[in-house]
Amino acid sequence: MMRTSLLDNAQILGSEIAAGYSMQEDVYLNEYATILTNAATAVHIRLEQQDDISVIRQWLSDYQDYIEETTEIKGIEIYAAVYGKIAGATYWEGDEVIDPTQTNWYQMAIEANRKIIYTPTYIDQRLNTPTFTMAMRVGSTDAVVAVDIYPEQFSGWSSMDSLPEGSRYFLFDSQGFLLHYNGFDKSEISDFDSYTEELFSEIKKGLHDVSSSYVTDPDGEKRGVYYSVTPNGWYSVITIPYDYLLRGTEKISIFYLSSIAFISILSVLFLVRDWHLNQKVKLTNDVVRVLGNSYYALYLVNVEQGTYTIIKASDYVRQNLPEKGTYMDFLHTLKDITQADVYHDIEQTFSLQNIRELVKKRVKNFGGDFQRLFNDQYRWVNIRMLFDESLRPNEVILCFRDIEEEKQAQLNYNKLLQDSLKTSQEIAKTKNMFFSNMSHDMRTPLNAIIGLSELASNHLSSPDKIKEYLQKINLSSKHLLGLINDILEISRLEQGKLELNKASFPIQQDMQELFSIFEIQAQKNEKHFSSKFEIQNKVVIGDWFRIQQILNNLLSNAIKYTLPGDHIDVTVREIPHEGSGYSDFQIIVSDTGVGMDKDFLEKLFIPFERDVRFGAKNVSGTGLGMPIIQNLIMQMDGEINVESELGKGSVFTVTLPLYLEQNQNHDTEKAKSSEQYQLEGKHVLLVEDNEINMEIATEILTIKNIHVTQAWNGKEAVDLFSSSEQGTFDFILMDMQMPVMGGCEATKQIRSLPREDAKSIPIIAVTANAFSEDIAETMAAGMNAHISKPIDLNILYSTLESLS
Repeated sequence: MMRTSLLDNAQILGSEIAAGYSMQEDVYLNEYATILTNAATAVHIRLEQQDDISVIRQWLSDYQDYIEETTEIKGIEIYAAVYGKIAGATYWEGDEVIDPTQTNWYQMAIEANRKIIYTPTYIDQRLNTPTFTMAMRVGSTDAVVAVDIYPEQFSGWSSMDSLPEGSRYFLFDSQGFLLHYNGFDKSEISDFDSYTEELFSEIKKGLHDVSSSYVTDPDGEKRGVYYSVTPNGWYSVITIPYDYLLRGTEKISIFYLSSIAFISILSVLFLVRDWHLNQKVKLTNDVVRVLGNSYYALYLVNVEQGTYTIIKASDYVRQNLPEKGTYMDFLHTLKDITQADVYHDIEQTFSLQNIRELVKKRVKNFGGDFQRLFNDQYRWVNIRMLFDESLRPNEVILCFRDIEEEKQAQLNYNKLLQDSLKTSQEIAKTKNMFFSNMSHDMRTPLNAIIGLSELASNHLSSPDKIKEYLQKINLSSKHLLGLINDILEISRLEQGKLELNKASFPIQQDMQELFSIFEIQAQKNEKHFSSKFEIQNKVVIGDWFRIQQILNNLLSNAIKYTLPGDHIDVTVREIPHEGSGYSDFQIIVSDTGVGMDKDFLEKLFIPFERDVRFGAKNVSGTGLGMPIIQNLIMQMDGEINVESELGKGSVFTVTLPLYLEQNQNHDTEKAKSSEQYQLEGKHVLLVEDNEINMEIATEILTIKNIHVTQAWNGKEAVDLFSSSEQGTFDFILMDMQMPVMGGCEATKQIRSLPREDAKSIPIIAVTANAFSEDIAETMAAGMNAHISKPIDLNILYSTLESLS
């Protein structure tokens, strides 16, 4: 009822306010009507005097200037239709050809017969702006005086000062054109033109003639709509927010709702109070129980009074302390269950004075770890002082928690870090020692090569001396190459880059060929060498290159660390696994040499370790051989065992699992044809970017009467081959790493050339990269074979012969 009453009153008030605004707009327009009436009278006088149109035009111009100078009315346009033409205060371009009698304002004025007419708002063609025209007939003549008014230049529209907060004012002409609006920013309403058109349409339909009507803004706000029509047919419209209109009812509604809510709350207050208290007690008990599960002891300490209260305590404390007491008595109970120095620290750190300082600084969590005695055993315990403003200002809680397992894990982790640091330091120390030794070992053959080269240059007239020096230079260079290979090998093993190439090979035949080399070497050094085979399967599948590497190391050490007259025996034994397709092959290398002591045996497979106490003083090594072969054996799923005694010799036992080849006659196929391939007259394209290597390789090939064409990079090689006649070259020796274009890319481009010999010509890689993945890369590029640097003449010649 109150809401309806307020809306009814608002309808009356709003309509009255709108009517007042209509009157103000009418008063404002009356000023223009007066100007128009005066102009009509003056023009009528001049027409009676039959004045020329130019006289009338000049008078209208002077009259317009007078109005703008003496009144606040600005921006009007006064003109007349006389003698069938336009006489304007302001010159219009083309007005002399305009027929005013055909215009809307002229016809309306003639029809109204000396009453002022108002045209609907239109867009002025000359100024392209909204305009409406007031006009009246001059007496009983055919002349009409008119005034153009531009709404945007009005300075006298009604203000919003008298309207409620948030109100809006619209002034429409009779056709619904919006002449003026106030009270808001136009951008506040999305699609403003549609909004105003809809509002005017509803007013014309009478939808807002009742108090319950309202309009809803795009933002969802409801507004009451009130309007009044001016005498000239314009509509003054006011919208007022519903929130303002019904503000009183909201306050009363809130009051009654608040009263009802208060009474309802008061009705259940005591029941809720009892339930809440019970829940709070339960919650407190739950919190204490959870804390009790984490802490074996809890104490409430009043730092102001210097007292404690036991919440939870160990059996020892309960036997020696009452539930409440002085804090100093509590501290004294810790004296018998902690070490003297630990108790001193606790007494100082958790004194009342120190706790007061922590509370003063609002430190909420403070503590540390110490060892406490539990049943004759010390365990790690964490003590915490907890402070919270929810307690009384001078109270804290002391908590004790058993952290033995956590602490031990932390200590073990710290020890692991210390051990890791120590290990890293030892490895760094060992490597530094290794580099020092390697520097010495590499300088030895280098010094020999340099010194022997100088000696050879000083004995050019003595061929025998030069031959001797060259032989020693060759031995020293091979020794240096072995050192470098060992370093590269151990580096690759540490990085896990070693790959095994498994293929079938005649194990007994290959081993016999290898053993024969060491047998000759042993005979030269007056040592006894013997080998024995106890195997059933002579052809196996495995990486013979790596097995050969293992045997070379073991047999070289046996030769190196034995004296004249000592024995070196090798036994190869097969341990079959029936039905499995493989056998374990056991290789036993024993010698009666100098042997090793127990201390060095423990370090035998550690990289960079060398025993310099046994063997002749000229014996040298890198300390990498045994770690390398141990890693190789492990990657082959084998094992190695060593037995040695200082002064009595050593026994190395290597066991390798190898798959068996089905064709056990494979060894007969390996016999090399006795036919000798002829290389004389062959034409080789030699690709090498290093000048010295190019010179050496050219000389080696020329000695065999092979014709050599040189290319200094891969691109030059491709150009030479592609521009040559088909069949010009018989071989290509290709370096791998070169400027402009590498060997692999050059090979791919040669193989892709549209000529027959590009597909079939043998291309051999000659490179310092001699590892299995390097070989695989050359094969993938289309090369036929791989020779490592420095070039071994026998391997080079045999490879060329096999591909010819």
